[in-house]
Amino acid sequence: SPSRELNAPYDVAITTIGDSTYAVVTGYVDDGVQIIDISDPTSPSATARLEDGTDNDVCTAANGEKCLDGAVDVEIATIGGSTYAVVAGSLDDGIEIIDISTPASPSSVSVVLDNADRELDGANGVAITTIGSSTYAVVTGTNDDGISIIDISTPSSPVYVSELED
Repeated sequence: SPSRELNAPYDVAITTIGDSTYAVVTGYVDDGVQIIDISDPTSPSATARLEDGTDNDVCTAANGEKCLDGAVDVEIATIGGSTYAVVAGSLDDGIEIIDISTPASPSSVSVVLDNADRELDGANGVAITTIGSSTYAVVTGTNDDGISIIDISTPSSPVYVSELED
């Protein structure tokens, strides 16, 4: 359906915001994410969606495109009282950080893109961990045969920390 980002759903993450439980689903073919209220499991409700944008396989801040082309993995982190979805855009070679604190109105916060010094080509898997007082996203780059570690402690200004490659 064109009103939902559920064509070829690839991954799902669950979070509770307020008194409601939400599923955040990546749509690989739709190039986006769909937020679904599953508080009543017998009656799930599509809450909001966020789409890639210009869909030219290159997400850049300059053209306002999100890194959701070929959206695959999604993980959720709570940072500073806000809830974020971190999505790997496999065809965009990067990650998109989305503020989902208000599930009905998700907003793009930042992106981290591949370049010659990063291992994000074919970004595929995302895992999030806290080490000390910092929150990190570890992202697999399938086409780069490596991983990237990104400090997302300040979601609007993620810092690329390091990589390890085959």
